[in-house]
Amino acid sequence: MLEEKGRNHIDEIDITNNDNRWGTIGFHLAGFVEYEGKQVPTFYHIHNGRSQVLEERKIEIDGSIVNANHDMPPSEIKKIINQGGYYITRNGDINIYATIFDILQDFFNNLRRDTPIRIPYSTNIEDRAEWLKFQIKMISGLYELSNIGPTIGGNISALTITENGIQSFKFINPYFRE
Repeated sequence: MLEEKGRNHIDEIDITNNDNRWGTIGFHLAGFVEYEGKQVPTFYHIHNGRSQVLEERKIEIDGSIVNANHDMPPSEIKKIINQGGYYITRNGDINIYATIFDILQDFFNNLRRDTPIRIPYSTNIEDRAEWLKFQIKMISGLYELSNIGPTIGGNISALTITENGIQSFKFINPYFRE
C-alpha cells in the first residue's frame, strides 16, 4: 500500500541519468510483524532508483519508480536474533562511512579488551539510538572537514520501537536548533 501511494505521488525518474541512478527520494520503515507466532523486527527501504542490496541478491526492481524493498525479511532477522546477533543497515553514501566506522568499531573493541571503558555503553534501545545518531553526526563532521565536503548529515529524528510498541520518539524540527 505504501509503495502504491508513493508511486501515485512521486514521478518516475530517468535512472540512465547518472544523477538519478541511486534515486531522488528514500526512507526507512521498521517495525514488527508476526512470523511463526512471534513478533519479529522487519525493515523496509522505500525509494526510487537502483538498490545495491537487491542487486547483490540478484533481485531486479524498476528503479524509475518508487519501490518498497524488504531489506531484511523476518525469516533472516529471526536467524540473526537466534544466533545472538543484530542487524545493521547502511545505504546511500556508505563506502567511506562504513570503512571509518568499521575501523572505529575495531578500536572500541580493543579498548574493551584492554581498559574498563565500554563504547558504546548501551543499556537500552534509546541509548542505541543515540549511538547511531552519534555515528551519523561524526561522519558528517569528518566529511565537512575533508576535501569531499558535506554529503550526509542534516537533522536526525529517532523513533525506537520494540515488540511492545513505540518506546521513544525524538523529532528534530529542521527550523529550530536542537
